[in-house]
Amino acid sequence: MERGGCLALMRRFFLSLFFVFLAGVVLAQVALRPPNQFLATPSSSTGFLGLRTIVDADVSAVTTLPSLALPSSQITGVLQAAQEPAHIGDVTNSAGSLSMTLATVNSNAGSFGGTNSIPTFTVNAKGLITAASGNVPSIPFTELTGSAACAQLPALTGNVTTPVGSCVTTIPSGTITNSMQANEAANSFRGNNTGSPAPPSDLTLLQTSTALKDVINAKLYGVVGNGIADDTTALQNAINAAQVAANAFNGPSTLYIPAGAYKITSPLTVNQGLSIIGDGRNSTVLEPSGNMNAINITTINSLTLSNFNITYQGAQPTSATTITISASGNFNIATAIRDVEINNAFNGIALVNVAYSVIDHVSILTFAGDGVTYSAPLNPDGGDNIIDNSIFFGNISFVTLGSGVTWISGGGLKVENTKLVSGGTGSTRFDRSMDSGIDYQW
Repeated sequence: MERGGCLALMRRFFLSLFFVFLAGVVLAQVALRPPNQFLATPSSSTGFLGLRTIVDADVSAVTTLPSLALPSSQITGVLQAAQEPAHIGDVTNSAGSLSMTLATVNSNAGSFGGTNSIPTFTVNAKGLITAASGNVPSIPFTELTGSAACAQLPALTGNVTTPVGSCVTTIPSGTITNSMQANEAANSFRGNNTGSPAPPSDLTLLQTSTALKDVINAKLYGVVGNGIADDTTALQNAINAAQVAANAFNGPSTLYIPAGAYKITSPLTVNQGLSIIGDGRNSTVLEPSGNMNAINITTINSLTLSNFNITYQGAQPTSATTITISASGNFNIATAIRDVEINNAFNGIALVNVAYSVIDHVSILTFAGDGVTYSAPLNPDGGDNIIDNSIFFGNISFVTLGSGVTWISGGGLKVENTKLVSGGTGSTRFDRSMDSGIDYQW
């Protein structure tokens, strides 16, 4: 017991001695501290007692000791969301939040580009798209190469048409008008007179006469031929053109008048040798009216009239001659009138100073004056003139009907296979005012 008691006393003694030692250490630190200073609460377990900051008692100054520098290898764990600071710039967030937002640099959001549009983007140095748009391309044809496929073609309309997706083009009938064509040279026609296939060119009247074998169609000069429109000017222009061609070609020319009814209101004039032909006495009809001549011929050159009809419209004239041939101051030689019919006229045909003429297959029907009159005052011997295969029929309503043939000449006249008919109280006959040789053969 005494030994155990001794041990207990010794433990208490040494424990008391340890506490006295600690108390001495604390007192020693307090004694060494500057006046008016106290120890702040430790902010770290590093260092002795973790002292970091010493604050004056009167809080007049704070002295910060150097910060601790800890290597990243000594830091472990994961930063908590609450510890995340706020970020600014291209990527932003709120403090204490891990939700990051990319800054908006282009407000034009959406889809760009398509079948008919090309997208355009603007990118800054950071690789961010700052602008975007879709643009319809405009590409000059000079920058395109190759050919479009037929399936890519749209439908064409207007003067040239084609279906969608087809290369087969069509020019509708009547599309090409005169105004669409290039100007032609004055007083010319467009055609090819080379004798072989070639592009058309402007031809002179001489070249046209050669190319068309001296035939001019009255339709080219605007005749209508419907019996209503006045075709006088158009027919005269066609006659003039044929005469110009005859002069240029130094030979006869032919005017062709197609089938139709051609109203004329003044006489047609011919002063050059040519041929005027129609489509037949039942098809091509000249329609004068009133007391006017239909055709006046004043040339010494041979001339031919054939295959047409002249029928006066309305009331029968009381004067005028349908066809007059008069070579003033000279003789007309070898004129021929064939396959012509004259209806409802006053006088049919008058030949003055004409020699070696031929009237063949001519019908002058229902005339009121004279059918045919020959007069050659410049030369009593008018030459051999012939009437063949013809008929002259007077109007039955005219009691003062003249002669079927009146001959005022000393020359010869030969009549064959011809019929003269009187329809009234007058007589259709031969009437001679001079002694002349007439060969009656019918």
